[in-house]
Amino acid sequence: MATRAPPVNIPIRLDKSDAEASSKSLTGMLSGDMKKLAVAAGAAIVAYKAVSAAIGTAVEVMKKAVAAAKVQEEAEHRLASAMKVRGEFTEEAFEAHKKLASSIQAQTAIGDEEIIRLQAQLKLQGVSNDEMERAVKNTIGLAEVTDQNLAAAARQAVRVMRGEISVLKRASIEARTTAEAQTALSDAYAVAATRVETYAGKTALLSGQWGDLNESLGFAI
Repeated sequence: MATRAPPVNIPIRLDKSDAEASSKSLTGMLSGDMKKLAVAAGAAIVAYKAVSAAIGTAVEVMKKAVAAAKVQEEAEHRLASAMKVRGEFTEEAFEAHKKLASSIQAQTAIGDEEIIRLQAQLKLQGVSNDEMERAVKNTIGLAEVTDQNLAAAARQAVRVMRGEISVLKRASIEARTTAEAQTALSDAYAVAATRVETYAGKTALLSGQWGDLNESLGFAI
């Protein structure tokens, strides 16, 4: 009968201090990694919000640009249509009218789209291409004196150009001849043109130029 070997006892010592140290080290490592992860997550959230805000701003800018382009396009279409109705449309004349509108905007801070709409109205009232600059400036001058809107002033300005100078009496403008009436309206326009020298005028001009930039962007979109 075989005899059993005596049991072998292998002593295992667990050093409590070493175990605690190892545990703390592991906890520290995990804590450090969690902190890094938290920082990275926070940075990702901030970046996401920044990108979202930037996209939102870009969308709003594009919306405004498209709206500005639409207003400009409608004004230009109205002018082109009025020129065609009067049999005076040519690409060269149309571009000249638009350049005139930009020039008057720089002088008076009135938006070029407003000037283009005014040109369309004047064209339908029978103003020729050659008379357009004088008619526009006369209208602005009369509006300056009477504090009317451009549409109302245009109706009277054309009558004056056709010799009905009595119309000016309502605006307290004394003129015995068409030449005197023209001089009075030219002087009134010169006063209107000084508006860009004021803070309000410069602000309005800057706003108009910003609007032109938006229109260009809108047409590009």
